[in-house]
Amino acid sequence: MLNILFCTILLIMPRPTVHRVQVGNSLGSGVSVASVNNQTLILTASHVNEGGPCTVNGHPAKIIAYDRVWDLAAIVIDEKLPVSRLSNRKPKIGDKLTVCGYGSSVYAENTGKVIQFFSPGYAPDDFVAIDAKARPGDSGGPLFYDDSTVGAILFGSDNLGAHGAHCIRVRIFLSTIKGYGDLIEAALGEYIIYDESI
Repeated sequence: MLNILFCTILLIMPRPTVHRVQVGNSLGSGVSVASVNNQTLILTASHVNEGGPCTVNGHPAKIIAYDRVWDLAAIVIDEKLPVSRLSNRKPKIGDKLTVCGYGSSVYAENTGKVIQFFSPGYAPDDFVAIDAKARPGDSGGPLFYDDSTVGAILFGSDNLGAHGAHCIRVRIFLSTIKGYGDLIEAALGEYIIYDESI
């Protein structure tokens, strides 16, 4: 008797603020967080940006800043794109976050809970880990709270789950960028660096 396994594939519509980022041959993802005067600011991971021309959704873009320690990069594209708000609330243990990205080809989402915090070798512990996997090519994509605000930017995944720099660290990174005042102000919103747990 032949057993047949039927698989159901759930197609997820991509969120309009999550984008395919490509630098040279390196594939990643990103999230748009501010749009002013037909320019849009996109956050991604710095390790995606290893040289070569930068594109967002196949359109030319410019890398304006990066932080190798916290694996963050900022990109500007001369287009008006939808944006997601960058949260001003640091994740807490047990919070749900959803990883979004394009992987090597297809958009996907994966939700998990915050299980720990760590750092790249020194304080503060501004990397967050969740118990959900991410794929190669998802790097630089957002980790969304349930309210669709950006809680972190993904840098990778291991046997524990997905990891990323949380929104307070992202705000610190953005506040150091010069020459793009209107975009940075729009991304940071009312609070430059705010953490309700302080």
